[in-house]
Amino acid sequence: MAGITDTTSFSGQTGATRTNLIDLQEQEGLFFKKNWNVVSLEDFLHSSQQSLDLRTTLGGGVGRHLFRTNWTFLALIGGTVYTHENFTPNIQLESDQNIEGLAGIEYKSSALIDIRSCLRRWSFPWILRSWPPACYSETYFNRKLTNNFSTNLSFWDNYDSPPPNSKGNEFGISSGVGWTF
Repeated sequence: MAGITDTTSFSGQTGATRTNLIDLQEQEGLFFKKNWNVVSLEDFLHSSQQSLDLRTTLGGGVGRHLFRTNWTFLALIGGTVYTHENFTPNIQLESDQNIEGLAGIEYKSSALIDIRSCLRRWSFPWILRSWPPACYSETYFNRKLTNNFSTNLSFWDNYDSPPPNSKGNEFGISSGVGWTF
């Protein structure tokens, strides 16, 4: 199993600060035993609301499917990741490089005709620093169209402990069109 997700959001209004978020995630998994898999995760995040120029997250772990059918599955994932953060303006923190834990849950269902849904939540408990953990959650609905095209509606929430004078929580709703090959 493999997947790449890109979330891009730009917003602004007269008399207010413009904001943008760009998040590119890649996830791969390889089954090595019934219901067990090895998972790798790469994430590149830019968030102007959180004063985050770029956070690079690289790592992986082991996943376990608690149940899996042709229509639905529930999986738990645990492991470690390496993160490197660059903030704007250049803010001095305890460290801009960290080793963090990885805890995740993913639920997917295709129970309705031509509609798939997914709930994904990642948490990164810090191993080497004392801030609260970063969390990312996403819920999406995907409907198949013709010729391998699909449309989707996604709700996402990105929480972190940013530097002073930055927002810790950023959330949004997005929609899009996709193509499966």
